[in-house]
Amino acid sequence: MLHKFIVLIVLACASCGAAVSQTTSDGGDLGISGEVVSYQQGAVIVAAKITVSSKGLRKETRSDSLGKYNMVLPPGVYLVEIAAPGFRKVTRKNLKIEGKGFFTFNVNMEFGKAIIVDEKHP
Repeated sequence: MLHKFIVLIVLACASCGAAVSQTTSDGGDLGISGEVVSYQQGAVIVAAKITVSSKGLRKETRSDSLGKYNMVLPPGVYLVEIAAPGFRKVTRKNLKIEGKGFFTFNVNMEFGKAIIVDEKHP
């Protein structure tokens, strides 16, 4: 029964297009990190463009050969956009980064229209 419940939670998170949690880093840095994968195949997406912006700040990076990315950021509220050719653009609005540590924003990209997640209206 517990196994079925956990599977349902995992499926629910996968269907929303992105999962977010906070982890703490040892160095006291603050930022965002994660992995970009194909929802349909589970394969990593190499060179996905990750753009993070806020008032007066805009940073970009690309996912590496393992589909992972990492970006140090000051505390604030951010708009995060992840794009890759042939996949739906994923947008995360109002992502609040504070305290210390890295927020993990793993993304499951799909084909088709954009996915928008708004922290103010989940």
